[in-house]
Amino acid sequence: MEAIRVKAYSMWNTSISTLFGKSPKVKMMCGNCEYVFSKRFEPIHFYKGYPKTLCPSCSRLNYVPIVVNNEE
Repeated sequence: MEAIRVKAYSMWNTSISTLFGKSPKVKMMCGNCEYVFSKRFEPIHFYKGYPKTLCPSCSRLNYVPIVVNNEE
């Protein structure tokens, strides 16, 4: 089954969680059943494109169209 895009998402630009190797909490709406849930991503989730997660309601794989800029 192919991943689908989330219908909506929001997150802070930065968070204290970045000091511990996690992204700020991303609040998202499933692209299939519109269930709203949230998750923090680890850097490995960004290596091969957009981060993906399973919807806890319908178990459909969703991707979140965000990127991390590591340039300093």
